[in-house]
Amino acid sequence: MNTFNYKFFAWFLVLYPLSVLLLAHGQRFQHNRATPLEHKIYERLQQAEKMRQKADAAKDTRKAARALLIQATAMAEVEEPENALNLALRARQLAGNKPTDTLAADATETLGLMQLAVADTSAAMISLKYASMYQNRLGQFARAKRNDIRLALLKASFLHDRTAADSMLKGVSHWAESNTNTSTLAWVALARGQLATQAGRSAEAVSLFRHVFAMAQNLGQEEKALCLAELGKVALQEKQGALAAEATLQAYKLAKQLHHFYLQKNLLYKLAECDFALQDPARAYTNLRAGHLLDKQLSQEKTKMLGTLTGLLVNNAAFMRENELLRQEKELQTQTADFNNVILILGLMLGLVLAGMLANTWQANKRKRKLLMLLQTQNDENLVQKEKIQDLNLHLEQQVVERTRTLQERTVQLLEYANYNSHMVRGPLARILGLTYLLQHTEDKKEAGLFIQKISQSAQEMDQALKVVNRKLDVKSSEYVKSLTEKAPR
Repeated sequence: MNTFNYKFFAWFLVLYPLSVLLLAHGQRFQHNRATPLEHKIYERLQQAEKMRQKADAAKDTRKAARALLIQATAMAEVEEPENALNLALRARQLAGNKPTDTLAADATETLGLMQLAVADTSAAMISLKYASMYQNRLGQFARAKRNDIRLALLKASFLHDRTAADSMLKGVSHWAESNTNTSTLAWVALARGQLATQAGRSAEAVSLFRHVFAMAQNLGQEEKALCLAELGKVALQEKQGALAAEATLQAYKLAKQLHHFYLQKNLLYKLAECDFALQDPARAYTNLRAGHLLDKQLSQEKTKMLGTLTGLLVNNAAFMRENELLRQEKELQTQTADFNNVILILGLMLGLVLAGMLANTWQANKRKRKLLMLLQTQNDENLVQKEKIQDLNLHLEQQVVERTRTLQERTVQLLEYANYNSHMVRGPLARILGLTYLLQHTEDKKEAGLFIQKISQSAQEMDQALKVVNRKLDVKSSEYVKSLTEKAPR
């Protein structure tokens, strides 16, 4: 039986609150200095809205589609996939279907990415396939190959067609090697690592992930951050906690330099998962807390931003004042949060202690239930066997009685047949034998004809008697066989 480790929780109660408070203070100081929301996204949305209004007034569908694409991309960056998908659908309708049109290719690719974000996999595969075709015709080969990589992963995970996925990745890899495109090679290696993970080839997957980590160092900052973030996610799925933590931490630092706050938030949550996998609960809680604070801050600011887009446009100064008020409100809230943090930590520790005790009790009860179920199953099987034996004994006695009666009836039938045979068959046969003897020793033709007539009559009588005997024997035999078949044990 597992014993509860009280020494571990004694250490936890003493050192864990101090480490969490120190790290929380440092994280709070660090996040209070951060810019609340990327003003670039807000400005892009405002400018795109003005562009769309002018395009609608001038009935310029291409400019309107381009403005909708800008808005869709911005909505995706602030994690509004449903709104982004609606905007991308409108842009795709306005862009048209001309394969050699850059706007149509961009709209199709954006639509596919938005459909992928809302888990509409089948529609995303169609959109990305057409986007890759358009981009190949336009000479945008790098973007086309990136969409081919996405399609290969979707075929492997959604359609379970790993052969087609491997074939597509080989084609993309050959193009990237021929054109020395390091970015595409890194994404191909990452995709192959994911396929190896799905196929259960852990050693190959880990080797590919480390290769991706090395190649990512030569990419641009933004693409490097995205590549490392994806690498951290798939490495964590493969239970490579150290590699996942290293890749995710580098991606977080790059996102921080790029002021990509939504990516920072997601990476903080991913870092917390890595720390849990590496059994570092103090750091995991710190990252989880920081991610939660940033998530809450960004959610409030996003609500404000989206609210402004539904009504009249407000000037940038008013937006800045609102952000300043929000920042001051955050500072007041964080000043009173330390006490709540301590209470939360103590509650978590108490919960862990109770959970450990309950887990031990639950395991003991589970073993008892399994033992009782096993005993009950054996008892039920014994009862069933006993009932079967009783039924067999009862049926055996009945079968002996019935077969004895059947044999007696058959004996009576045979006696009846012997009696009938001695009277009804032997009489005509004796007459035939006697008449035949007389026929052989007579010379009178008239008398010989009379003998032949008598022989024929006797033969007919014997034939009738035999027919009667055969009918009786056939009926009795069929009845006897049927009775034996019905009474045979099954």
